[in-house]
Amino acid sequence: MMKQRAHLSLASHTITGAILLFLLIPIVSSQAELATGSSKGSRSSLIPEYRLDSDYLTRRYRQIRGEELFVFQSQWREMTSAGNPTPGAYRSGSIEIRSQQDIDDLLGVERVLGDLSITHVGNLDLWPLRFLRKVTGSFEIYDTEITSLVGLDSLEEVEGDFLLGKTELVVVCFGSLSCPGGPQFELRTYGNPRLREMKGLESLTRVGGDLDISNAPLLRSLLGLESLLEVGDLSIYNNSGLASLNGIENLALVNGDVGVNSNNSLKDIGALSGIIEVGGEITVRYNDSLDCPPFDLPFFPVDASSDNAVDCPVSN
Repeated sequence: MMKQRAHLSLASHTITGAILLFLLIPIVSSQAELATGSSKGSRSSLIPEYRLDSDYLTRRYRQIRGEELFVFQSQWREMTSAGNPTPGAYRSGSIEIRSQQDIDDLLGVERVLGDLSITHVGNLDLWPLRFLRKVTGSFEIYDTEITSLVGLDSLEEVEGDFLLGKTELVVVCFGSLSCPGGPQFELRTYGNPRLREMKGLESLTRVGGDLDISNAPLLRSLLGLESLLEVGDLSIYNNSGLASLNGIENLALVNGDVGVNSNNSLKDIGALSGIIEVGGEITVRYNDSLDCPPFDLPFFPVDASSDNAVDCPVSN
């Protein structure tokens, strides 16, 4: 038994050493180029200093070789046990993320007592935020080149507004997010030209403020919102590839307005038939492919004296 354990331990150290050597080779090479003055282009300029640090090594390797080690980087950090959280760790005050180092500084934090914003940045690695469970203020990811929300899987609650706008996201993915916050909570996803799916929000049941889904030309449906029961305002507009509203069939209560406008591929709004009450006005307009009848939407009190507006271009 002791020999077996010794062999296992030796194998583990051998594998770890091999991985470390694998990461060091391009960096040591770049350092040699700096020392001899034989740099090629800007490659060596990516290595301003030499530090034996797992985060540094993996990040510098990604800069040299591209994005191919995204998954490997996560595994490497887990293997080195970096950033184990202190139970209840938190940061007070509003936090603005402007660099990867700003994100790294939050490694291990479970709660942000204030606003959290990630704006006007490139494609940052959100993995250091993997212990974050709650933001008591608003959470904004806006005008970034971020392509993945991997690292936010533990996020359970946002008490303020939740804004996802002008990103390179393909999928909205928050595995733990459920029943966020107070009556003014808003979920806004707009200006995300690569967004294809709303999956990852399967636990979301209530949005007290606005649910705004707009300017996502590759979005085909609203699958992923099947648990949603109540919203403040519902606004779905200018999603040129959206063919149906499938995914919000269980939505029953809209406390404010309903607006489904300028979705040129939208042919069917039958998913709205579960709504039993609308507190404000209803507009369904400028959806060039929409054939309204036959549909059964009992909450639509459309008549000559109504402020509601429904256009059915195909039927007219």
